[in-house]
Amino acid sequence: MSGIIGGAGSRSGVIGTTELDYEEGTWTPIDTGAYSATLSSLSGTYTKIGNMAYVKANFHVSSGGSGAEISNFPFTTGSYACTGTRESGRAGNMFAGRMSASTTNCAVSKYDANSAVVTGDTFYLMMIYEVA
Repeated sequence: MSGIIGGAGSRSGVIGTTELDYEEGTWTPIDTGAYSATLSSLSGTYTKIGNMAYVKANFHVSSGGSGAEISNFPFTTGSYACTGTRESGRAGNMFAGRMSASTTNCAVSKYDANSAVVTGDTFYLMMIYEVA
């Protein structure tokens, strides 16, 4: 669903015009192959409200590596973005997702600088960022 919602009124009884840029959908994350991990079962959804994107990505680690990177986010970042995520396949370790400005890529690595992602890890990533 996407479009502009208009014609909303205020509680005070004064009729105004409000435009809200709203879009939601699905997207397909792409494994860039960076950091030597191999990912599978990649899927994603997003909601964009105004200039903010709320993006979810799910993926499974088929072959471990020093980290992982996914690309093809539905919107280019306006500025740096960072989030926390948790893998649920093994021990529930915490990981960071980082996006640089003006990109559609997200690098995923372990919080404690031991950045290994292990075969069998499953990730549920939620990134909120300003759209360029």
